[in-house]
Amino acid sequence: MRWFSFNDSAKFYHSCVDSSTEMHGQLWALKMILEHHFSLTKDDEDEPAAKVELPTNENEPKEELRKLKAQTGQLRLAPMLITEDNLWVLDLVMEVSGSSWFAYGTKAKTVKSPNDAIVDAMKEQQGQWQTELVDLVANCLNGANGRQTFIKLDLLNCNAADADYKTTRLVDVVLLIIHHRARSGATMTSLFPHRQPILPSLNKTLRH
Repeated sequence: MRWFSFNDSAKFYHSCVDSSTEMHGQLWALKMILEHHFSLTKDDEDEPAAKVELPTNENEPKEELRKLKAQTGQLRLAPMLITEDNLWVLDLVMEVSGSSWFAYGTKAKTVKSPNDAIVDAMKEQQGQWQTELVDLVANCLNGANGRQTFIKLDLLNCNAADADYKTTRLVDVVLLIIHHRARSGATMTSLFPHRQPILPSLNKTLRH
């Protein structure tokens, strides 16, 4: 639920993105408002501009964020984190997780009763969970959506170095989500009540 609340928030605040313009939706507007507010605050006129030093331990994102907040405060940090590069990363995450978001949202709308849950569980046992991953690869790597992912992530018109960097990041996130979603789907099919009945003789032994 926390993961998909991120998608909802990103869609709401970042829905105006257009790779052909320099507009970045409400997040960019928020950045300008906060920067304007803090630059005009009288109490801060004599204070030097805040300087953010990124922590070096990239393996602890929560700790990194905590240190960043401690340096400047959360409101001052926000406009510093709304950058072209970070908004591109946001687009990347939204594009790659789109298939999972759609699959989860569809299930939340259709599974409304115990019977619906049983039907859905049987479909998952038969491999329905794989559809999400096939759609993910088709949309992000195969151009099945009219190459919209490539266009939105600016993979077609940038220079060779940027194209190499962005394509590598795209593939990394695709493989990461496939790994976690496939493991989750495969695990669900091996748990009760989804897995196939065990051998009758073994079942009898277990009952005794």
